[in-house]
Amino acid sequence: METTAVRGRLTWQAATVASVTRETASVVTIELDPPHWPGHRAGQHLDVRLTADDGYTAEREYSIASAPGEPVAITVERLEDGEVSPYLTGELRAGDELELRGPVGGYFVWEPVRAENLVHGSDQQSCSPCHPAVMIIGHVPAVHVPPDHAASRLAAARPA
Repeated sequence: METTAVRGRLTWQAATVASVTRETASVVTIELDPPHWPGHRAGQHLDVRLTADDGYTAEREYSIASAPGEPVAITVERLEDGEVSPYLTGELRAGDELELRGPVGGYFVWEPVRAENLVHGSDQQSCSPCHPAVMIIGHVPAVHVPPDHAASRLAAARPA
């Protein structure tokens, strides 16, 4: 995966759900196995499309929550009044198929760097893109802070 830039028009493809990992009562991480995945970079996202039996479709954009070189994954939080997230977090199982398109984005991506000390924080709404951004540095210990804390997600890296 030397290059992960996707030029031209992105097309939809069926991806098999490899695993669904429950992170909290309302959050899951979904690992996908798309047959034609060109690779991704930290900071990119993908589109998911669900089609109902009556032909109605709903599309949502999700940040890629896996580091480059790892299988593509998204982390989804259930929104009670949501159209897509209740299905993804409650009904989706390994072996099911999802339609996806991506990776998308290239204007704001994280490139591998080596830092003596790195601290990266995010709020509860945007922690998914942080994982691949931090993981490209190497082995990184992550600390989860409870949601009622001022910082809900903190990842820090120091040289071994």
